[in-house]
Amino acid sequence: MLLPTEVETEKVFAKRDTADGSPAELPLFIVRPKGVSQLNLPVILLIQEAFGVNSHIQDVCRRFAAQGYVVVSPDLYYRTGLWQTFGYTEYPATAQAREPLTEGRTMGDLQAVLDYILNLEGADETRVGVIGYCMGGMLSYLTASHFSDRIKTSVVYYGGGLTAQTSQFPVAPVNRTNQIKVPVLGFFGGMDRGISKEVVEQVDQALDAANNEHTIYYYPEADHGFFCNERQSYHPLAAQDAWHRTLTWFAEKLDASDSNRPEKP
Repeated sequence: MLLPTEVETEKVFAKRDTADGSPAELPLFIVRPKGVSQLNLPVILLIQEAFGVNSHIQDVCRRFAAQGYVVVSPDLYYRTGLWQTFGYTEYPATAQAREPLTEGRTMGDLQAVLDYILNLEGADETRVGVIGYCMGGMLSYLTASHFSDRIKTSVVYYGGGLTAQTSQFPVAPVNRTNQIKVPVLGFFGGMDRGISKEVVEQVDQALDAANNEHTIYYYPEADHGFFCNERQSYHPLAAQDAWHRTLTWFAEKLDASDSNRPEKP
């Protein structure tokens, strides 16, 4: 079945528990193919980079939706202002925006998204995949460790901090690997100064030790953020390869092969 490539977008609010001091409503950016209210399409929960739900993240949401998915991307910076975005060199500002993001709070946010998907028009809540980029890649990995019973797969693009223990994330995400019960797909660049090859190998070994189905792709000539065509580190060949591998992965893991079709980035 060929689904329409036209998509429609909306911004809504998901109800959220406030016990941890978070606001009661979490902003969501949603994209779906037009005219799918009677269909039960697979869902992609797409987690932002450190720069917010910016034009690039919204464009990636649209690209997935054009392939036949309902895509939901939460604004994780909502605690200090709605829909904040930052330039790719505004590192102090992004660091400040990330300060409220503890493991408990972010997992509470993502639980609220999963709850919202239960009644989302056109969405099949039994076929949910999670994908994240940069900061979102780490959170995609953590989501798999917390909510393996509610998602089918986790995709990680150059997730930073996977082996780091911090005050916000007191347990390094890699040390939660035994809790992951869904397949994991990862993409990393060899020129990434923030994620060494040793870190990638440590994650790979942890998934091996947990007998977890996983595939990790390593592009020696690609840098951090290689998938983002708005960054200087954009690597067209790695981005195109990763895009098609991601589509193939989601088609298989979310049983969406009848609705996905190839697209060049």
